[in-house]
Amino acid sequence: MKYKRPFLLDILPWFHSLLLFAGIYPLFASLLLFKGTAFFRISTAGVLMIIPIILSWVLLQRIPNAFLFMAGGILCTAATAFTACLWGGFGKTSGQVCAVLTAIFSLFVFGIHAHTKAVYGNRKREFLEVHGDSEPFELKEREIPCLLSCPKPYHWVWFTLLYIPGMLLHFTTYLYIMFAILFADIFICIGYHYISALYEYVRQNRRVASLPVAAMHQIHRLIGIIGALLLFLFLLPSLLYGREFEPDFTTDKPLLHIEKTVEEQPPESTPAGGAGIDFREALDIQQKDDPKWILTLARILGYILSVLIVFTVIVTIIRGIRRFGKDFSVEEEDEVVFLKPDHGDRSQRFFTLSGHKKHLSASQQIRRRYRRIILKATKGQPSLWATPSELEQNAALSDSAGMEELHDAYEKARYSEQAFGAHGATKSTLSTNTLNSIF
Repeated sequence: MKYKRPFLLDILPWFHSLLLFAGIYPLFASLLLFKGTAFFRISTAGVLMIIPIILSWVLLQRIPNAFLFMAGGILCTAATAFTACLWGGFGKTSGQVCAVLTAIFSLFVFGIHAHTKAVYGNRKREFLEVHGDSEPFELKEREIPCLLSCPKPYHWVWFTLLYIPGMLLHFTTYLYIMFAILFADIFICIGYHYISALYEYVRQNRRVASLPVAAMHQIHRLIGIIGALLLFLFLLPSLLYGREFEPDFTTDKPLLHIEKTVEEQPPESTPAGGAGIDFREALDIQQKDDPKWILTLARILGYILSVLIVFTVIVTIIRGIRRFGKDFSVEEEDEVVFLKPDHGDRSQRFFTLSGHKKHLSASQQIRRRYRRIILKATKGQPSLWATPSELEQNAALSDSAGMEELHDAYEKARYSEQAFGAHGATKSTLSTNTLNSIF
């Protein structure tokens, strides 16, 4: 079975790449002293970088010729730069800044993907020289790690480097924008590696018999939601703080601006001996009450978290009870499924239907009986990759007349979807005495 790569592993790098370039636009707008509408247009022009990012990813897999790929990159760059110029203001300085930045970054994106294509070609050539056409080359261009295809935590150093000029030059608005970009990229980076870890594990172990991929996906998704909520609660104080560090290197002022919490009182003349000093007033610290909206938000988040915890506990208890009932009612010789189960898409449901295996069809009964006979003859150690004929030869059952009849019925039940109904004719031809004679 071919395990498909989750599409989120392609979407998340797009937004990560967009955030890598989006922080440069407001920095240039601040350095060039743009304000008002011009600052807004330049800062938001970085969103247009999503066009070359996605288009270069698509052309990387569609165009095998380097010349055509770069020609498409130049056309995309020209179109995106012209759009950025219109957005920033055609004929204005802000529009020219948007066009130049977009053109440079767009060519940079296509250059990185062109290098990725070259690395992919070298790896494929080396693989074919060693293995030839005996084994397929399963690696795809999009899976080659590069700056734009694999978000890494060390990319946050780039955001830090962009943050420092705004902090030193007191670009307060720019600092808020960079904080929002870094805040979003933390979730993108962690989410990408969380999803990629399960994909790589399943891809490397997909040949293991009866690998519970569906159950692993459900547990993985539930843990991911809870982890994202906890991460948001962990980062919530940084959102509520509402201030940025802006150092001041003058000698007569402190390095960082901080709020004064102790109210300065003018000195008052006091009689000799210190009589009349009220130490409670001298040490009185002004305390500010928290805004009401913060308390309301904390209360709402607490309610949501409580509901999620209760819902998770209830679902876990229900699934545990069903699993216990299923395990308790299993017969002495349990059923082993060599390939995929017969219940189809119903295994993907969050709440499984109880009792859907109580009445087995004729095909299911034949397959179940065949498995038990093979297990008993091989003492529970059949080959995982053997055909039915090889299994029967290894179990020394191939010469039995009853086994030949069961073999034909099993192949029809296993490989033909319409061979047996609920009470098919083949079921009646396989008598219990015939099957018992095989033991």
